[in-house]
Amino acid sequence: MFNLYTTQIEITLEHYRQGCQPQITVFPKSSGEYIDELLGYFLEMQMQHNLSSMERLLLRELSQLRAQGLIATRRGDFVSAEEMFTQGRKQFESAGLSHQGSLLYKAFQEPAEAYLDYRRSDFDCARMRIIAALNSDAILEDEYGYDILFIHRIHLVLNLVRNEAQRMNFPQAIALASQLLSYLQGTSESLPLSSPWGSQRVALLPEDVFPVLVTQIIDEVAFILAGKTRQFVRELFAIITRYVQFSDENNFVALPQVNEWLLVKQAFVDDDTTTFLERASNFLAARRTDNLALWYAVVIDFLAVCEDCNFPDLPLVKQQVVSEALQNQYFPRKLLALLGDANTARESSHTVCI
Repeated sequence: MFNLYTTQIEITLEHYRQGCQPQITVFPKSSGEYIDELLGYFLEMQMQHNLSSMERLLLRELSQLRAQGLIATRRGDFVSAEEMFTQGRKQFESAGLSHQGSLLYKAFQEPAEAYLDYRRSDFDCARMRIIAALNSDAILEDEYGYDILFIHRIHLVLNLVRNEAQRMNFPQAIALASQLLSYLQGTSESLPLSSPWGSQRVALLPEDVFPVLVTQIIDEVAFILAGKTRQFVRELFAIITRYVQFSDENNFVALPQVNEWLLVKQAFVDDDTTTFLERASNFLAARRTDNLALWYAVVIDFLAVCEDCNFPDLPLVKQQVVSEALQNQYFPRKLLALLGDANTARESSHTVCI
């Protein structure tokens, strides 16, 4: 097998090195921060139109407590986080907010507390809170004109994907992520969740937000598939192909790099080494600075193929990949555990923000 594939592996390795060369730039519109800023801007505009100055002030105070609770949750101080959230709930209960104000509070408070549940591995409670937030968002959209919250609902569905993945329910996580991709690309009309959806809502998404959402979803899919046994990945990938359309001839998926990555992964799960190395070589050479998760996911699959092919220089290749990854501040931390020696150089951490 070595004699059969060694030339292709060396070409792919050279393209990997070529892909490492460009200066990495992360564009603001490629990050969740951009969506957060957009949500905040339009929510503030809508609230100024709909709510009194006193109610807006109360919601801002509650938001500050929520932010403190999230900060404590991220650093692992769950006791302080619970105290902040409890204080916020008490103030909310005594504030006398309107129905609209209450819905706005719950739409963001429930996901924040869901994140604490998630970190404490209380996945059932986290799911219930996210579903409650989805319902609040939908009412605010339909009854009070907060159309921007459709973006928030997509984000919440992605958090449901992460919740299922963290509880090791990978088939359910992949199915929901795939249904979400199918919904966004227009091949399905709805999602298997109670709040209203409909294709007309997708059509109203801001043009620059759409690729950010798709990228976040496919990245989560890549994280779930990375590093698992070939047979298990094959079973999970079969779920993806049930919902998501992609092919060599027609780019059905919303973003070209997503379609290309799915084709690389298809060859990987099919054990089609020649096709995988051809596609991986092209993918790695054309490194996308606005989606490094997919690029590194291909690198990890490439290392697995090198191992399968008994590539003699594999230890040196692994060393180079680990060295490059650890020097890259944008390397996806969810993939650290798959780099072996990297675990001794940097600790993995939770990255899900709800």
